[in-house]
Amino acid sequence: MRIVLTNFAANGYRLPPFGLGILASIALSGERFRPEDIIINNIRAEATVSNAVESIMATKPDVIGISCFVWNYNKVLRLVRRIRAIQSDVVIIVGGPHISKTDVELAKMFESRMIDIAVTGDGEVVFQKLNLLVGTGRRSLRGIVRSELDAPDGWLFGFMKEIDGIRNPYLFHPLFQASLKFSGTALVETSRGCPFACTFCDQGWRQMRSKNLDTVQSELMELVSNGARKVIFLDPTFNFHRARTEQLLKFITNNLPGLSIHAEIKAELLIETEMDLLAAIPNTSVEIGLQSSNKNTLQKIKRSINIDRLGISVQALSSRGINIIVNTIYGLPDECFEDWCRSLDFAYSLGENVIVTANHLRILPNTEMDYEKEKYGFLVDLKGGCRVLSTKSMTYKEINLAEKMSHVLSLMGQAKPSERKRFRGIIGTNFGGSLSRYLEVRTYEISNIN
Repeated sequence: MRIVLTNFAANGYRLPPFGLGILASIALSGERFRPEDIIINNIRAEATVSNAVESIMATKPDVIGISCFVWNYNKVLRLVRRIRAIQSDVVIIVGGPHISKTDVELAKMFESRMIDIAVTGDGEVVFQKLNLLVGTGRRSLRGIVRSELDAPDGWLFGFMKEIDGIRNPYLFHPLFQASLKFSGTALVETSRGCPFACTFCDQGWRQMRSKNLDTVQSELMELVSNGARKVIFLDPTFNFHRARTEQLLKFITNNLPGLSIHAEIKAELLIETEMDLLAAIPNTSVEIGLQSSNKNTLQKIKRSINIDRLGISVQALSSRGINIIVNTIYGLPDECFEDWCRSLDFAYSLGENVIVTANHLRILPNTEMDYEKEKYGFLVDLKGGCRVLSTKSMTYKEINLAEKMSHVLSLMGQAKPSERKRFRGIIGTNFGGSLSRYLEVRTYEISNIN
């Protein structure tokens, strides 16, 4: 049996698809699949569906697994239709955090048997079961796959209670090893799921599980010996367990000198000891999901943040020379354009090492916010990645302006440190330290030039 795992990458994303690498790891952990039986086909965002079909079918697959996200949803559906038209007996499995039973288009594709299996939750479970089907025979495989996977209606929910046995693909898969050799960067998952329940996020309903710390440390040692110079931790909240966080940071400092890290943290949970440990690791960067400084909005999205404490922590991190990314979202419930601008200015005021980002609110499937669209007047572009076009509190024109401002902000974030320092001087002198005023003026200037 030959399995092809594929996806359309997000715009600008250049690392291999870690999730597909994990699935390959699970498939190869048994004794029935050979390395040549599992192919990862990573499709760039700019590729056409025709290009994707050609590259996939050239491998002569028996099973095709496709990752589906809001940003590649429409391409994935077109891809499925084209593949099914070419090869009627191939098994097609779709999965990903944005697969939903309430999806009308997916329901139609099930009715017409375009799709055989749709997976929500942890996809590894499917590939554990597929190990048992090897040798069944290609002609009969499609007819038995639902019954054999215990998915009579085609839907399967996967849950991995233990994630210790999942091997990092950067340690064994040629695609990931080549990427590591080229970039020196590896992704590492030490925990899965999230203890919080933000209404816009698709992670909060997933139970939190952690790898054994000895396993994580061994993985890091092996990655560094294979050329890793930077590790990006995928944990939704890296510092949730304080003792574990401190132990891991001490291990990196004492045993892996020269390794830099990036992690998403909850800044208001940090204590001085953790900040000092982060600062001891060279070129550390952290990402903080502020999203909004509006307390009413934070309450509506169930995001528990102590804004004052967060501000103090970010300033302390900045003073230690740690690089900080603070994320905001425009289009949130009951937040007007001026509220979002205040969030930008608050984040920008927290320190010279702070890079502020602005993200367009997307109404993701399987989230509480998906059921609140009418409540907050969300007009959603279903063919444009589920982005909000307008809300009760932000007009279409204001959302459009915020999007243009976010493009300018993105360019600022990509600039060299010396350029970012120059921007801060301009914003401080000419705009009273207001990032939002600067972005609005620059956006109008660029629009007039064009």
